[in-house]
Amino acid sequence: MIDILAGIFGDMLLDKARGEMGPVSPIPRTLSGAGGDAVRLKALEREHERLKLVTMAMWQLMHERFDLSEAELRARIEELDELDGRRDGRLRVQAEPRTCVACQRPMLNTSVTCPYCGQRPAETLLFP
Repeated sequence: MIDILAGIFGDMLLDKARGEMGPVSPIPRTLSGAGGDAVRLKALEREHERLKLVTMAMWQLMHERFDLSEAELRARIEELDELDGRRDGRLRVQAEPRTCVACQRPMLNTSVTCPYCGQRPAETLLFP
């Protein structure tokens, strides 16, 4: 079961690295020049491994505390997979941008700071 979840997160990170999705916030976007791609790839690999670990811990807690079965998890994964209208093992839901509390301009839900004024949002969304 964890292989399904790890595969989904891995595909998302690869898509982000290829530029098919928005930026991966924990990965430096300013890397360039000689060795930049290798450093970025290493950072993506570390983030992928961290996400696998978090996913495994979450699944074990849910299974132990709520007695959820793998069949229930698979059903929910399939349900969420279809949110974007495609059953392809990916979730590409476009969230509406939020408004910066300082300058009132739009900013991405995944932004750590406002690109216009640098203000940090009052709350960071776990699942933008």
